[in-house]
Amino acid sequence: MNDLISLKKIPLFSTLSLEQLASIDRLLLTRRYLKGEEILRTGDLKPELHVIVEGEVRLHHDGGGRQLTLAHLGPGGFLGEMTLFANQPRPSSVQAVTDCVVRVLRKDRFEAIVHEHPEVLVEVIKHLCGRLRQADEQLQGVTLPAPAQEEQTAAAG
Repeated sequence: MNDLISLKKIPLFSTLSLEQLASIDRLLLTRRYLKGEEILRTGDLKPELHVIVEGEVRLHHDGGGRQLTLAHLGPGGFLGEMTLFANQPRPSSVQAVTDCVVRVLRKDRFEAIVHEHPEVLVEVIKHLCGRLRQADEQLQGVTLPAPAQEEQTAAAG
């Protein structure tokens, strides 16, 4: 019953009844990670949704010997939803910031859940829209060169 209550607290599943959550709970795998352990790596081809139940994770990009932190997620956060739809490699890595408990849903099981509970898909879409909005806001904060600088650069080239 505690597992169902913890699932009910996750925005992705919050609109579902306990009976519906019980059917979903049977499809979820439970994985435990220690602080500092890598959960996912950029380029992985695992179409899985990861739901953080306990602990905190960090999403990051690695490049040129540097790491860029994209986000921190705690209980109720989820990631990997893009891999369920795009069949493309993971765009970022994920590392446990603290000891973590993560519930994992494979693509075939996700599709079964969405077929029976389309409201779960609506929550994933809302989440994706939020991520797009956040990316747009971040891009708006990027300083673009002034038009005069662009013209000087073009003339010099």
